[in-house]
Amino acid sequence: MSTSKSRLLFWHWHRRLGITTAVFIILLSVTGIALNHSTKIGLADTPVRVGWLLSLYGLSTPDITSYAVGEHTLSHLGDDHLYLDTEKLSYCAGGLSGALVKQDIWVAACRDELLLLTPQGEVIERVGGAYGLPHPITAIGHCEEQLCLESEGQVYITDVDQLRFTRRSETGPSETVPSEKGVASFESVATIKLDDELRRALLDSYYGSTITWERIVLDLHSGHLLQLGPWLMDMVGLLMIALAVTGITMWYKGRRRPR
Repeated sequence: MSTSKSRLLFWHWHRRLGITTAVFIILLSVTGIALNHSTKIGLADTPVRVGWLLSLYGLSTPDITSYAVGEHTLSHLGDDHLYLDTEKLSYCAGGLSGALVKQDIWVAACRDELLLLTPQGEVIERVGGAYGLPHPITAIGHCEEQLCLESEGQVYITDVDQLRFTRRSETGPSETVPSEKGVASFESVATIKLDDELRRALLDSYYGSTITWERIVLDLHSGHLLQLGPWLMDMVGLLMIALAVTGITMWYKGRRRPR
C-alpha cells in the first residue's frame, strides 16, 4: 500500500476514533462537573421518578389505589403495604379492594383478609379465612345501613362486631339491586384520584431516598448505569491510545512524503 493511501486510511480511522472518544470525554466531563456541584444543584436530595431509569435498578412506578377514610387517605402501593396519607402502615395481603369508616373503625378490605384499624392506623383485628371470611374480596361498601363486601359475585352482609358474614345477593361491585324480598342494595366505595402533591409525597415515602439523581449521575460517570463498570474507563483509555497512535502515524508518514 502506498504512503498516501495508508495515510488516508489512518486519517479516516483517526477521525472516527476522535468522534467516538469525544462522546465519552464529554460524558465524563459533564457528569464529573455535575458531581462536583451535586449539593448545590440538588442532585443528592432529588429522588428519581423516571420510569425507565428506575427499571434499570429493578424498580417500577407502582399503581396506586386510594380510598377516602374520613379526612385521610388510605392507599396501597406495589409492596402490599397500606399507607395512611404518606405513612407506611400494616401489610395488606393481596392488595386493597376498598376502605371505609364504620362506627369510628376503619375497615380496609384486602383481597385475602379484612383489616380493622383505629383512626391512627393501628391494627385492631386481622380477619382471615379462619373467621369464615369469604375471599378473594373484590369490593366493599354498604347495603343501605349495613356494611357489605363482595366476593366472587356474591354480596355478604358483614358484622364487624361479631365477625359474621351472611350471603345476601348476587351482583357486581358497581351494580345496584332494588331492596326487595329482604335483599338490600349494594353500593361499593369508589377509589379517589390523588392530587399531584400527595401522589409525589406518597411515592417519596414508598421509594425513600435510595435512588437519587446524584446516584444516577455517579453510575453514569463510572459506567455502572450502562453495565460497563470499570470497562468504561478502560475503553476511554484504549480509544485515547488508538487516537494517539493514528495521529503519530499520520504525522510520521507526512514527514516522509517527498516535498
